[in-house]
Amino acid sequence: MAQFPTQPVLSRGESPSLFDRVLEDNTVKSDTEGGYEFRRPRFTRARRITFTTGFIALPHADYQTIMAFEAAHTRSLPFTYFDYLHGTFHQVRFDEVKTKYVGVGRNRMWDITIKMTEV
Repeated sequence: MAQFPTQPVLSRGESPSLFDRVLEDNTVKSDTEGGYEFRRPRFTRARRITFTTGFIALPHADYQTIMAFEAAHTRSLPFTYFDYLHGTFHQVRFDEVKTKYVGVGRNRMWDITIKMTEV
């Protein structure tokens, strides 16, 4: 299974200010006419985690590495992501990849935000 490229493959690590970890709501809700709400847990599926991470002012060569990895996995193939804050590995898929060019002149830099969901 492929692993998401981070240091030392890239020249810098993920930006902590862009990191977010959200647990999926694992309840089934049902509203009634009287204004009450019934809730129960889903028994068939464990809670999944959605990760958001990114890179600020990433050099163009690293940008190409990440975009090649994203193109190879095309939001359908799972890969291994290392959650560096918790020290755990997760099998995830891409949900969204946003890029923004922030370079000036010959200094080609990119801001990248990546959203991934646990398989």
